[in-house]
Amino acid sequence: MQPVNTETNLYRKNLHWIILVVTIPFLYGYFLFFAFHNHIVNCHRPSDATINSVIDPHTTLTAEHDGIEPAVLFLYMLFAGPAGFLLFQSSLPKKILTGIAAVMWMVFVLEVRFFQNFLAQMIADGVMVQWIKMLMVFGALVWVLYRLYKKIPLLAQFLLAEITLLVCFVPYSDVSYFDYAFVLAPAWKLLQGTNIADTYFQYDFLPSLPALLVLKKGWSVYAYRFFVQGGLFVFVIASFITARKFFVHKSLAFYLFALLIIVRLFMGITEATAIPQSTSMRLDWWLLLFASAHFGGGVDNKKLGACFLLLIVVLNSFAVIYFACYLLLLIFLLALAFYANYKSGRPVYFGKILRDWMTKYSWNVLLGFAGLLIYYLITGHVVNESMTMYRDYQLGMLPLTQCSSYWYFAGAFALCFALLLSFRKAFDEKYFEQALFLLALCLGSSVYFFGRSHENNIINISGVLLFVLLLCCDVLLILMRGEESETDSTTKVLGLTPVWLIFIGMMVNNAGLFSANFGAFMSSLKSRQWTYADSHPEPGALQTISALTKGDRKVYFMIFDSEDFYLYYRGKYDMPSKFNPIDALVILNDKIAIINQKLEEDYYIVGVEADDIVKGTFLPKLHYNSYFTNGRYFAIHK
Repeated sequence: MQPVNTETNLYRKNLHWIILVVTIPFLYGYFLFFAFHNHIVNCHRPSDATINSVIDPHTTLTAEHDGIEPAVLFLYMLFAGPAGFLLFQSSLPKKILTGIAAVMWMVFVLEVRFFQNFLAQMIADGVMVQWIKMLMVFGALVWVLYRLYKKIPLLAQFLLAEITLLVCFVPYSDVSYFDYAFVLAPAWKLLQGTNIADTYFQYDFLPSLPALLVLKKGWSVYAYRFFVQGGLFVFVIASFITARKFFVHKSLAFYLFALLIIVRLFMGITEATAIPQSTSMRLDWWLLLFASAHFGGGVDNKKLGACFLLLIVVLNSFAVIYFACYLLLLIFLLALAFYANYKSGRPVYFGKILRDWMTKYSWNVLLGFAGLLIYYLITGHVVNESMTMYRDYQLGMLPLTQCSSYWYFAGAFALCFALLLSFRKAFDEKYFEQALFLLALCLGSSVYFFGRSHENNIINISGVLLFVLLLCCDVLLILMRGEESETDSTTKVLGLTPVWLIFIGMMVNNAGLFSANFGAFMSSLKSRQWTYADSHPEPGALQTISALTKGDRKVYFMIFDSEDFYLYYRGKYDMPSKFNPIDALVILNDKIAIINQKLEEDYYIVGVEADDIVKGTFLPKLHYNSYFTNGRYFAIHK
């Protein structure tokens, strides 16, 4: 798909001021956002009295709120690009705007603490060595694969697949038992015959589907890791293939591949395969939607609608957000059609434009809403239950910081959006629509980050952020190349500026993480330590509990940190409530109500004797007559 390049000589001659002007709204929004940040994060905040009275003391959620920040960030990113386009189209003096933007960018760089962090890293012991390692890995991946691909494609493809296999399938840390419980517990309930509507899927149906096979076969929980690793492998390879097909400048696919390996897999606080919620099996299905739009022929093809229907049913949390962003994209395309008709000076045909728009996109919209209906018939909810729980209580959120790495990607997002709109005629229509669709999917994926503003989550969703970063480079290169058939070396260097700036920014903030993770990976590779001991719960725990409860099978485990699930699974106990593990339900009063109900149903409630919080918080509010202990566990009974 080759864009039709027109109106680009203006861009090449005025590169400096065009980029500065179209990014003014992004910078203005950044300063405005933090000017009122204190009000934003405290708006719609639960009262302290409510928090302290209902939150389980085992959680750390009591101090984590961000008020209406996710909604404000979403609207900010939604309008920053179009606002830059309108400013570019205005008759305001460009030289004055350029000067204002230059000053704003200098202040922005200081606010995100780029130079401060850079200098601090420069004087830190060993950091320069880490940077050199990162640059060597990045440069080698891009240069070797790109050169080899041009000369011996088959060998390059084999090498690319081999590198991906190694980084995805060689673990360098143990799994998180806590996180695995949230995808394994629903599968265990289903295998016990529980209705799907009475099973709690915090991470949606899709991540738990492979767990059905693992638990049905009685395999170790580590077997689930292979599915997680396989998902990462497919994602990296599929990203490279899609990028090679979509980008006009095919070499950008190799930069994307290198960045995915370095950023997505080696800059996380923990290894990706250790935590299922942060892997491609949950976070990267945006690629399926984008690929179906590209390979299917556009954002109006019915294959895309079918993908929406499927994902809304099996991956409701993210798919609903993606579908909402898709609807916003369609409304935006309609507004652009009206705007183009108005600017053309021709008679206004709003009725015809609307009818054509409805004919083109109505089938996909209907398929998306059909997915919502099917999900409602299965679960009794339109959207995933966990989404509404966290939204209602405003829990588990951390406000976005001024120096977050996310702002580097947000700047590239806003610039790309504004340039696409400002030079729409320079792009093929399909390329233009699919590029906007990718931006919409990026915005949708970022909602997860907006509501979970840990820096690690930037890495978790970095797949789509990096794809948009390379899209920004592709747009820049298309516009700077103009009508020339080849892109000269100077133009390539300038067009890749966003990659180098963000890569340096990520190095400044994450060099230590990369060094530690890469070092652990190499140690694991050398030692062949690719599996770990499956020792959860502790040996002898089930025998001890069985003796304590006199062999009764009606047991409810009031044990946190997900150990309760593994006791249910290892001991072949039935899970007696919807919310398992017990950590899944964060409201103290709800947990107390469930436990009292189980006591009335003649269950033994088992807890850890050394857990003073449980004994001090729960036991005084439970209705029981008998208390048994063996020094390690305790059990209460009606």
